[in-house]
Amino acid sequence: MKKAEFGSYVAMFRDGLTAVGVLEAVQRYPVQMKCLFVNGEKALTATDMESLFQIIHSKRGSNAFQEECRTLTFWQDYLQDTECVSLEDILVFFTGCDNIPALGFSPKPSLEFINHSRFPVANTCDNILRIPLHASYTAFKHDMDFGDWRLPTSCIIIYPTKYNISPNGYIHMRNITPG
Repeated sequence: MKKAEFGSYVAMFRDGLTAVGVLEAVQRYPVQMKCLFVNGEKALTATDMESLFQIIHSKRGSNAFQEECRTLTFWQDYLQDTECVSLEDILVFFTGCDNIPALGFSPKPSLEFINHSRFPVANTCDNILRIPLHASYTAFKHDMDFGDWRLPTSCIIIYPTKYNISPNGYIHMRNITPG
């Protein structure tokens, strides 16, 4: 989809919300209307994060597959242990969303493995998180902690309103102070 085409879809969506009075209600009562667009305010858990992903492995039985299985275990441990970054920050890093949308993600998030970087890499358009292969949990944790989870990644689209529309088409209301 081309950028201009996407913009016209967003404009039509906004016009539709305006026509039925929803946009005005969202602007007037953002807290009350938030539940219509996002899941509840339940804090993310490591289990929530693990269940989000479709894991993309190399061919079963290959050396790469064995390395990926080891790294997947490191990833699961990292989600349980992390103190340097919140699970919400990780979610924003690869989806552009700070919570799981009520209807889930489209496309379904995928977890891939990389050996060309020591740090995590993401594509928010396709909801892909790529994590680095490591031989030890200590090295994995160090590099994951050192990676800047708060930096925006590719394809995040921010509109100049107090509502963010993610690449998935979901509206995300955040407490943004006009500056």
